[in-house]
Amino acid sequence: MGGVEEAMELLSSRPVKQTLHRLNISYRIIPLSQGWLYFCTPTQGPTFDLLDGADGSLTLWRFVGQAPPSWTKARLYYCPPNRPGLEVGLTATGDGDLCIYAQQSTVGKEHQVEDLIGGFLTLARNPFFTLCAQYGPKTMEGES
Repeated sequence: MGGVEEAMELLSSRPVKQTLHRLNISYRIIPLSQGWLYFCTPTQGPTFDLLDGADGSLTLWRFVGQAPPSWTKARLYYCPPNRPGLEVGLTATGDGDLCIYAQQSTVGKEHQVEDLIGGFLTLARNPFFTLCAQYGPKTMEGES
């Protein structure tokens, strides 16, 4: 079996792909050396990106607007004590974008993947982030 066939067989057995199908989330996938990059489009809710790491990690993110200049390299995050290895946060990228993210260092079971994706979609649907994406930082800060 060749490299491409082996990669596709490994991919089909991963919980992420199975969970996206079950949640009726369409996606495009790009294989990378460090895992698989998914561009995800739920039937309801905002689009998001997902990296299914070859090391068992899972990272989801969505750009929600432009970060104010004062937020250069700012990062706010929370690590729930009942979910070791999980981090959820808001970060300003080096390019001035504002991004929400969730990352789990190791994901073993399908229900963990489904919980992570479902929780991230709930966060991404938050009206605050919808306003950030729609109006940007100037309006959010009260400037015109």
